Amino acid sequence: MYFNPNCISTYRKNIFIRCIGGSISLNCSYFVMDDSRRPNNFTWCKMITATRCQPVVSVEIDQIVNTQGRTRIKIDQWNREIIVTLVALQLRDSGEYHCETHLQGSTGGNQLSQLTLIVVCVVSHSWYSEVNLSVLCIMTGLLGAKFLTALLIFIVASKRRSRATEQEIHGQPEQTLAPPTHR
Repeated sequence: MYFNPNCISTYRKNIFIRCIGGSISLNCSYFVMDDSRRPNNFTWCKMITATRCQPVVSVEIDQIVNTQGRTRIKIDQWNREIIVTLVALQLRDSGEYHCETHLQGSTGGNQLSQLTLIVVCVVSHSWYSEVNLSVLCIMTGLLGAKFLTALLIFIVASKRRSRATEQEIHGQPEQTLAPPTHR
């Protein structure tokens, strides 16, 4: 929750999962108590680092609507909302987004909403994909068994080698069969 004596905004965090090709809309509400500090503009930005938000699209308070690529931002001054719409979603659209307002006389933006968007591929289920999954599971099991067998052989060989080394260090020669003597 962000509080400013001249502007009140409700901070929300939402997580949405959408399919490739779909669309999503987000409403960011704002309330201005003092008309002298009304918003100049609104920005929809994508977080590219933990502290840096890259603007995707902005709109001036008197502009009402702006579109940048597949992103549209619209101001509904009557309801004091900013409506952001992303269309034709792609995997690269996944990430964390912020809706910010910039007030007259302020240097920084005030974060209104945070949205984490996850765009997923839709995989059709058919007998072919189920067969591939079964084969993958069987192959994984066989590879796991081979790995465990190789690990067991390595451990046994290492123990035998360390015993032989210990016996040589302590002066106990390895027991070997003496050649038969002829009388």
